[in-house]
Amino acid sequence: MIKFTAAVLVLTSSLAQAAGPPACAVPGKMEHWRADYCLAKVGTDDILAAQSCLETEEKVLFRSACTANLYYKRKICVLNAAAAGTSVEKCVADPAVVGPTVRNGGA
Repeated sequence: MIKFTAAVLVLTSSLAQAAGPPACAVPGKMEHWRADYCLAKVGTDDILAAQSCLETEEKVLFRSACTANLYYKRKICVLNAAAAGTSVEKCVADPAVVGPTVRNGGA
């Protein structure tokens, strides 16, 4: 019985590791979310005009890229929610809300 229990434990832990980390609720690359936030903040699509913001935001540290994505999406939603007539929470929960840099994969 002990061997069977140990085998099941090893098998389930192996399956859990094979599955990897859970998917991020805010997919995309952190750098793209950061760029979209800075572009929205300065109100332009000119990355050079957003350089100061990018330099400031590069200093912010996160536990994970997923945490950073959520942080920048929330900041974008704070900037846009009032104009869009929605709440920040609804904006953050909407998977369709992404900036052009995220949408185009940085291209």
